[in-house]
Amino acid sequence: MRSRAFAIAMGVLCAALGVACVVLGLRLWRAREQRGALPRAVKLYDEGSLEAALPYLDQAIAQEPDRVELRHLAAVICLNLHRPDQARERYLALRDRSTGAGRARAELRLGVLALDTEGRPPDFDEAIARLKAARDGFQEAKDQSQAATILLLLADTFARKGDPKAVEACYDQLAALPPAVRGATAVTAVVLHQVAAKVRKGDTAGLIEAWNTLHRQTGPSAAEARQAIALVLGLRAGDPTLSGDARQACLTAVQDIASDAYAKHELRLHLTSAAAWALLGEASRALEETKKARDMAPGDPALLRAYAGAFAAAAAKANDPTAQQQLREDSLKAWQDVLAAGKPTAEERRQLTLALASIEWNRDRKDAARQLLRQHLGSAESPLVERMEAIAALDKRDHEAAVKHLRRIVELEGVSPQAAELLKQLTAPPEIFDLRVSRVHCYDARPIVIAAFAPKAAGALIAPDKVAMSLDGQSVSPVVTRAECFFRPDKELAPGDHKIEVAVTDSLGLKATRAFPFSVDADKEPPTLVGISPAPEAQINDLTPLVAFRCTDPSGIDSASITVTFGAAADAPRRRDATIVNDGAYQVDINGSSVKIAKGTGVEHGVVRFQPSKPLAPGKYRVQVRVADTRGNKCAKDWTFECTQ
Repeated sequence: MRSRAFAIAMGVLCAALGVACVVLGLRLWRAREQRGALPRAVKLYDEGSLEAALPYLDQAIAQEPDRVELRHLAAVICLNLHRPDQARERYLALRDRSTGAGRARAELRLGVLALDTEGRPPDFDEAIARLKAARDGFQEAKDQSQAATILLLLADTFARKGDPKAVEACYDQLAALPPAVRGATAVTAVVLHQVAAKVRKGDTAGLIEAWNTLHRQTGPSAAEARQAIALVLGLRAGDPTLSGDARQACLTAVQDIASDAYAKHELRLHLTSAAAWALLGEASRALEETKKARDMAPGDPALLRAYAGAFAAAAAKANDPTAQQQLREDSLKAWQDVLAAGKPTAEERRQLTLALASIEWNRDRKDAARQLLRQHLGSAESPLVERMEAIAALDKRDHEAAVKHLRRIVELEGVSPQAAELLKQLTAPPEIFDLRVSRVHCYDARPIVIAAFAPKAAGALIAPDKVAMSLDGQSVSPVVTRAECFFRPDKELAPGDHKIEVAVTDSLGLKATRAFPFSVDADKEPPTLVGISPAPEAQINDLTPLVAFRCTDPSGIDSASITVTFGAAADAPRRRDATIVNDGAYQVDINGSSVKIAKGTGVEHGVVRFQPSKPLAPGKYRVQVRVADTRGNKCAKDWTFECTQ
C-alpha cells in the first residue's frame, strides 16, 4: 500500500517537473526569439521584405521602447507600405519620446503627412500647426538651415490654402535670415518671390526692376525668369508713355531674350524697337530696325509703308543737307515700291497714291501732288486733296485733323455717304453693354459685376488702363480682359441699393460712360431641414432605425453650430437623452439600454445620420436639432417617431 502511494506521488512529481521544464523551455525560446527580433527585422528590411520586417521590429521596440531610431525605422516602413495612418501614429509616439531636433523632425514628418493624404483632401490647418512646431523646434536647436527649409514648405502650404498674407510673412522671415543660413535654394526662392510680386503689378517700371534684380542672380531658374521678363520688356519698348530711361532699359533687355523666343517674335521685336528708337530721336537706328522687319516680309504693304515712313523720319533728323535729300528720295522710292508691290487693288492703289501725294504736299510740292492724283486717280479736285489731307492726318494719328478734313469733304461734295459714314466711324464713342450681376445665391453680398465694351470708332482700340469702374461713387480696380471687365468686392456689401459706373476711353480719346443699379438682399432666412427620416410622427417597424436629415441654407451652413440630441420621448419610461452631434462633430455613443451608434455614421457637409447598433426598446423617440447658417440665423427643429415591434 505504501509503495503504491509512493509510486503515485513520484508520478505526480515527475509530471510537475515535466510541466515546469516545458514552461521554462517556452520562456527560454521566447527570450531567444525576442533577442533575435531586431537582427531579423534588419535582415528582412535589407532584403526588401518590409511587410515581414515590421512585426519583428515591433518586438524589438517592445523590448527596447526608448530606442527612437527603431520607432523611426518602423514609421519609415509604414510610409513605404503606403500606410499613412499607421505612420502618423508611429511618428506621434516618436515625437512624444524625442526632444530637441529629434522632436522637430517628427513634427516635420507629421506636417508632411497632413499634406500628403493618399487621395484625401490635405489638412492644411494640422500641417501648418505641425510645421510651425517643427520650425520652432529647429530654431531652439539652433539649426537655422532646417528652419529655413521649413519656412519654404510653410509658404507653399499657405499658398495652397489661399492665405497670401501668411505667404508674405514666411518669405519676410526667410529674407531676414543670413544668406549662408538660408542656403542657395531658399535664397533663390526669396528672390523669385520678390520678383514675382513686381511682375504681378504688370507695370513696366516694376518689370525693369525685376529684370535688374535677376541680373544679380545665378542659376537656371533666375536665367529663365530673366529671359521671360526681357521678352515682355522688348515688346513694350515702343510704348509712347514710357520715359526715356525706361525705353532704353527695354531696348537693352532685348539682348537677354532667349534665342527661340526671339526667333518666334523677331518681326514684332524689330517693329517695337524701331518705334522705340524713333521716340528716342534715333531715326537712323529706327530705320535700321524697320529695314530688318521689311526684309523678313518684303511683300507686306504695311511694312513697306513703315519703311518709307522711317526714311522720312531719318531725313527730318539728318543734319547734312545732302544726306537729308538722299533720305527723302529714298523715302519716295520706298513709297513707290509700296505702290508697285504685289499689284495692289484699286482701293490700295488709291490709299498709296494719297500717301505719296501727301508727302509731296507737305514738302510744298503741291503740283507734284496733283500730278500723282491725276496719274493714279484721274483727278485733282479739291475733295480729293481733302481726302489726301485726311489720310495724312490718319497716318499721323491726328484724329482731330482727320475729322476736320472729312467734314470739309462733306461740305464740298454735298451728301457723301462714304465720307459721312467714315466721319461717323471716326467719331463714334465706345459702346458699353451687357451689364449684369452674377451671384452665387440670392443673398450673395459679394456678387461679380460684369460689363462688356467695344470700340466703335474705326481704328480705335481700348487699352486695359482706359477702363475705369466705380462702386457707389468709389473707384475700384476691375479685372479687364479684351472685351469685358469684372469686379467682385473684397468685403461684403451692405444690404440695400448699390450702383456701378463704367467709363471707357478708346485710343482716339472718345469716351463712354454707363451706370446701372443693383441691390443686395439681407439674409434673414433661417436654415431648413430636409430629407428627414424617419418622418415626424412616423410609426416604423424597425428597432434599429437610421435617423438622417440634411441642413440647407443659401448662405451656407455653419457646421460648427449643429447640435443633435436623441432620446426617448417624454412619455416613455426611463427617458435618457444623449448628445449625438455637438459643435458640428460626431461626439458620443448613445448610452443607456446598451444602445450605441453604428460604426461609420456621423456628420458630413450638413448631412447628419446615425443608427443604433443594437435594437431600441419599442416606444416613441425624440430628435432635437439646433443649427445656424453663416449669417447667424438659427433653426430649432424637434420631432418624434415611434418604433414598433
